[in-house]
Amino acid sequence: MYMMKENKGIAEDKQTRVRHWLLDRIDGGELRGGDKLPGARDISSCLDVSLLTTQNAIETLVNEGVLESYPRRGTFVAAKWRECLLQYNFRANNPALPWLKDIKVMTSGILPRLYFAAGFDIGMIELRPTLVVQSCRNEYMDMRELFDRCFPDKTDFFMEAFNSYYSSDGSLPGVPFIFSPRVMYYNRALLAQAGCPEPHYNWSWKDFIDSVEKLKNILPGEQIFNWNYDKHQWLGFIFRAGGRLFAPEDKLDPVRIDHPDTRRGLRLFRELQELLKPNDIGTSDDYRCEFGRGRCAFMLAPREDLYFIKREGFDDWGTVPMPEIPGGKPLTTQAADLICIRKSCSNLKMAEDFLKLMLSEPVQSFIGNSGYGIPIRKSAAENLIHSSDPREKTFIGEIAHMSAQYNIDSIEIMNLVLDGVNQMWENNADIDTFTTELAAAVRTFMKIKNAVSPEPNFEIKRKKVY
Repeated sequence: MYMMKENKGIAEDKQTRVRHWLLDRIDGGELRGGDKLPGARDISSCLDVSLLTTQNAIETLVNEGVLESYPRRGTFVAAKWRECLLQYNFRANNPALPWLKDIKVMTSGILPRLYFAAGFDIGMIELRPTLVVQSCRNEYMDMRELFDRCFPDKTDFFMEAFNSYYSSDGSLPGVPFIFSPRVMYYNRALLAQAGCPEPHYNWSWKDFIDSVEKLKNILPGEQIFNWNYDKHQWLGFIFRAGGRLFAPEDKLDPVRIDHPDTRRGLRLFRELQELLKPNDIGTSDDYRCEFGRGRCAFMLAPREDLYFIKREGFDDWGTVPMPEIPGGKPLTTQAADLICIRKSCSNLKMAEDFLKLMLSEPVQSFIGNSGYGIPIRKSAAENLIHSSDPREKTFIGEIAHMSAQYNIDSIEIMNLVLDGVNQMWENNADIDTFTTELAAAVRTFMKIKNAVSPEPNFEIKRKKVY
């Protein structure tokens, strides 16, 4: 049942070949938790390796907790194999991205032992988005020294994309692989059909709402704008209105959840919800595919979503910054995928080789051409920078206005805020009352936390890297 041809070239030694063969079947679902492994002799015969090599590979996976061996019964897949942390596992935030296959091929010759995992919950090396890294930063090693050693000359990097990721002690829990400001995509044909003018660079909130009103005559609300509970959506409105969740530089009271500008951004986001009345509040993944098929009017998203639009073949679209809000600021939320390495990593040479490869010009250029975000290397993004396509110029122009100042180095506080705001949307609670209560709860939590911790959690000492 499990005897399939081996994939030659995936590993430099036979034991790694066996190991990857087994992990492929576990990670891919052919072998599930509790299933018994084929006999070691059968595996050896299938892969044309010695019995000792197969037994050694199985033993390493037993020691790592992926497999369980019982005398006279055999070897079985552990029920909780997904929770295991393997030294040579790489895990991407979205393992289903097709371009990961190409990265895997590029990596195989340099790091043959590295396994690209999909089913494991965590990896020793990970590619993670902004909020995950900021909320779980204590799990990852400080990447400053490693990045400096690998790339002492940083003139070819968009260093402004790093600023939001430095911790309060100046450490860097992740290195951006790609990044992007979030901008407004729009469907030219649908706007013209509804009698809407094409958005321009300095368009206003009123311009946007007027277009939404006209689009309601031809489209349901869930096809006009990607309104959903995703934190990046409502955070974008808060930033644009001049608000923020925290002001880390204010040592006395860093909480800004109940600030008038923050509330104004939340009110505008709710105003849009009430105007659209979406029957199906789907995910961003669903919406971007529908936009890529030409069925949706507006989409607030980073350049990463361009990858999916290109895949659908839709090209009659444009980009502009988010609409300007009177009294607000020209800010937009920053998206990024960051390379992170767990503190328990014992093979720093592997980590260094991986970082060098992922930030190398060939890999960065490949990613830039795919449309998945803006590569962190300027040379790889040169076509975007000098593009005659105004759609690409919007992304480049908004780099100076992006921000990822979401939290204050605490997963507990950030989860409290995110869960609280989501409850507010779901329960249609009064914004002023709810933010007052949420801000009070956060302040109380911070007092308790800071009374226990010798260092104030909100004093940010970020390293500037311009």
